[in-house]
Amino acid sequence: MVYLIGDKKFSFSYQELKDEYYKICSLSDEQFIENLNDILHFTCFVGWFKEIGRDALLSDEGILHELIHLLSGVETVNELKEIRKKFDKLMYL
Repeated sequence: MVYLIGDKKFSFSYQELKDEYYKICSLSDEQFIENLNDILHFTCFVGWFKEIGRDALLSDEGILHELIHLLSGVETVNELKEIRKKFDKLMYL
């Protein structure tokens, strides 16, 4: 699929996104933490693509907010188990 932002052209494969989603969901907790940079990038794109909304993404309990806390080692509002459940639900393709 090709899309435009301003005068720039981008593309992505829906199937590749789905494959990446399932790959992320299958990671152990340790692997999940080790791959947070890639997971954050995925979450940004899918959140934008699905038009999830800023509250679900950016609020104190938003998935991006929680992932950034995990990345930076700052205490999260929810436990990792709950953050992963939220990721699974919101990022589902």
